[in-house]
Amino acid sequence: VLPTREEFGADYRSSMNHPMQSGFDAWFYSGIAGISPTEVDPGFRTICFKPYLTRQMVSASADYESRSGLVSSQWERDGKLFRWEIEIPANAKGLIYVPVYESAAGVTLNGKNIEGEVRMDGFLNAGEYPSGRYVIEVEL
Repeated sequence: VLPTREEFGADYRSSMNHPMQSGFDAWFYSGIAGISPTEVDPGFRTICFKPYLTRQMVSASADYESRSGLVSSQWERDGKLFRWEIEIPANAKGLIYVPVYESAAGVTLNGKNIEGEVRMDGFLNAGEYPSGRYVIEVEL
């Protein structure tokens, strides 16, 4: 049982609210779902999409209501296929980094093959895209 404000004394002015686990919430959005603002264009005008996959998770989904509109990321992994749907709201753009880890072979965006630079961290830099809905598929 926590002491009351009166038990601390009349001079106690601090909050008794300590959200020690709120950092996990941020990781769910940025790390697992892959939705992050950028430093060069804050406020979700430019959105970085870059999910980190784990062997323990086979799917994730998150939405964020930004000033520009709904930002959405939903992915699932089924055997040798990774399918990722993202939505970039109007008046925003997205930087898309696809988790390929070993090879960029077999990456499609809205049904068209894409190529790009595979970075040292195992992500394919798919490029910058305007507002819209995108479906990315990767053969793992």
